[in-house]
Amino acid sequence: MDPITLCVNDKNVCQALSPQNQSWKDSLSESPTYRQSIGKSMFPTNIKYIFDGEEICNKEDDAENVIILEMSEGGQVESVEMISDDFELLRFKNNGENPLLDTTVQGNKLNIDLELDVVSKFRELSEITADLSLEELVNVYKIQNEQLRSIYNSIMK
Repeated sequence: MDPITLCVNDKNVCQALSPQNQSWKDSLSESPTYRQSIGKSMFPTNIKYIFDGEEICNKEDDAENVIILEMSEGGQVESVEMISDDFELLRFKNNGENPLLDTTVQGNKLNIDLELDVVSKFRELSEITADLSLEELVNVYKIQNEQLRSIYNSIMK
């Protein structure tokens, strides 16, 4: 089995409002497509592959997040499930062999096979939003409502 490159994008509105994101005010007023590009990207580490019928060797393992991939015999990802106390899966995108979705990280070409959009736990926003205008606050809460709706829809499937 070929390895899978997995990228996890945290779409929590806190990521868009973080001081490290220089264009965060723009992200509040831009289109939903632009807002979807805002987030913190992570590459999961300490990955263990467990196949159907295999026994789990180390039951003492403290896994923080579990990502379950259901794959076809041809190696295509058919569905994704996430078990986590810290993140909720919004959607996944199977990039396959699409060269337009390849990216370069520190000069190295990286083919991202699977992208997961997740949302981390909602946090208190009063420190971040204290200086925002009413219109910007409304946009922040619209983003959070979109995320909650997406979580609800994924649960109801």
